[in-house]
Amino acid sequence: MEDELDMGWDFARGLLFRTTLVVVAPLLLCSPTLSSDADQESSDSLVTRIDRDQYAIGGLRLNKRTQEITIPGWVNMDQGQIEYFATTRSGKTHEAVLVLDCRPLHLQTALLLLGLESGETNMQYQGDTTAPQGDSLTITVSWQDENGREVAHPAHELMYDLQRKDAMETTPWVFTGSMVIDGRFMADLDGSIIATYSDPVAVVNNPLSGRVDDTVYEANAEILPKPGTPVLVTISEWRQSEEFRE
Repeated sequence: MEDELDMGWDFARGLLFRTTLVVVAPLLLCSPTLSSDADQESSDSLVTRIDRDQYAIGGLRLNKRTQEITIPGWVNMDQGQIEYFATTRSGKTHEAVLVLDCRPLHLQTALLLLGLESGETNMQYQGDTTAPQGDSLTITVSWQDENGREVAHPAHELMYDLQRKDAMETTPWVFTGSMVIDGRFMADLDGSIIATYSDPVAVVNNPLSGRVDDTVYEANAEILPKPGTPVLVTISEWRQSEEFRE
């Protein structure tokens, strides 16, 4: 059994190494001016095995059995207009529902390790009407309420659509992947992780029609807990929503 686990670990390290060659190494070797979120890391230090199924990639966790990525963070806004569902702490936090404790580069690497594919960077600017391309994702958010009970919601329910006068429409999210300019991974520089308003720099984008208007979405005050509440974001390949507890 231990030999099988070692073989699985060797496979994961090999896959990570190939991913690093394509995505990470050129960025870490060519860019001395990444943001404060971007530590210089080798392919060996980028991933750490936690147990049989789980690996740590920076601040996030990848579970190869459940095929899920989990990222810790906190509620940043519980009301007001937004352009992002999630950013890093150095991103555009004045218009983001959540702040996540991970580098965008680590998330993109983890998604690739799950076998998911990003689309070509076909968007050119924020609010671009071009449809985002890439594999579809399910994103859920969980936290503990005041009584210590776990609450979980799909990401779209945590945003309010002013045009619909209701929560954001149920949707998969799109793994567009961030762009690289002059050897720099732009999502790390901008702190952009999950965009509701089309952003070629973000790792994940919203495919709905509201993506081209930066006045459509607000944080959903009816559901979100108070700012500062710790959350856990779970990302996996798209599947229809399960039953969530309110």
